[in-house]
Amino acid sequence: MHSVPVKTIFELLAELQVGLTFVTPAGDILYSNQYAQDIMKRGSEQTSVLDCHDASTQSIVEERLKTITANDEGEWHRVFETNGKFIENYYTTFNVNGQTIISIVNQDVTKREQTLAQLKEALYELKIVFQAAKTLASSLDYEQNLHKLINLIVEITSFNQGVIWIGNEPDSLYPISHQKSKEENIPPLVKRAIRQNTVLHKDYKEQAFPLIALGKIQGVLYLKSNDPIIPNEHRKQILSSIINLTGTAVMNAQILYDTQKRAYEDNLTKVNNRQMMEKVIADLNSKQPAKIGALMIDVNRLKEINDTFGHEMGDQAIAGAADILKQSTRKDNIFRYGGDEFLILIENANRQIVVEVINRINTELQRWNKEHEKFPTELSFSVGWATTSRCKIEDMIRRADQMMYRDKEKFYKDRKREPR
Repeated sequence: MHSVPVKTIFELLAELQVGLTFVTPAGDILYSNQYAQDIMKRGSEQTSVLDCHDASTQSIVEERLKTITANDEGEWHRVFETNGKFIENYYTTFNVNGQTIISIVNQDVTKREQTLAQLKEALYELKIVFQAAKTLASSLDYEQNLHKLINLIVEITSFNQGVIWIGNEPDSLYPISHQKSKEENIPPLVKRAIRQNTVLHKDYKEQAFPLIALGKIQGVLYLKSNDPIIPNEHRKQILSSIINLTGTAVMNAQILYDTQKRAYEDNLTKVNNRQMMEKVIADLNSKQPAKIGALMIDVNRLKEINDTFGHEMGDQAIAGAADILKQSTRKDNIFRYGGDEFLILIENANRQIVVEVINRINTELQRWNKEHEKFPTELSFSVGWATTSRCKIEDMIRRADQMMYRDKEKFYKDRKREPR
């Protein structure tokens, strides 16, 4: 067996870009090849391995040298970052003429660590996308799934708030909100994103991402933060993958919403029907809100309109009444109670709020009659109202209904007509 010249070994280490340093147990440098000096940024004038460490880490290095000397076994030490590079060290001991020598092998593992970091990012991306897909498939309640998804998106993007606006008409969207979001009005950025079908941002504090499925816009993901947030490439990839999944989920939610809307919406007036009213009353009775107001509205002389001008004109009168009410309060609050009767339910409403709504109804009624002068007769309403914080919703509606009938009797009495 032939021995390899020491010079050849050192040249080979340099070619392989491996640093080699020999030190005493106290850290005094006996030998250090050029590559070790380069990666550790150690000058040839430095005589101790402690010199290339600051005061806070010198004690750690000293303790490591003592441990290596005592154990007399080689070991790798964790990767550390210095001068923009990741370095891994291997320590071992050998004996020369009774003197313990510690050899330190340095490897620049920057590329390996960067690759590992990329793999971790990729695995994180897969985990998040899988979690998003799992969330969207967790139940047939698409709205609940989207609530969970928007919370996940806000968490991974570091935004403060997030809303998924569902729909493709800029002025007719409804929100699925992150738990901390309080968006009620559609942000202008969302409307622009739909019209332009492109990703938009406003100083990176607001960002809007169109959600596409089957080649059509199904909605917009809207993210908002107090400070500008510019996602890195990996976060962009995660967001892009989730957005692709979300587009289909939003489409399904829109189909479900449209189906439910048809089931709970009155065909003629486009306000909530009786079935929806019963559902809302049951929910309110279970929640027991602090205060709630009810208004009963009846279209006067509907039978006379039907008998004189035909049922088509009667339908126009009912639809016109619904339009007046929609201009006076939120559409969600309005229910078609019966043929010519409407119910309005308002949460957190006291007497003053109810009276304000009645005043708006009267104002809108006058405006409608003025704008529809060609309609065969003026519309007029009989109105009753009540508020409660103690009794059942049904009892409050009954009181409002009784007041409305008294108002109706007064209307016909004043005009010397029989109630009809």
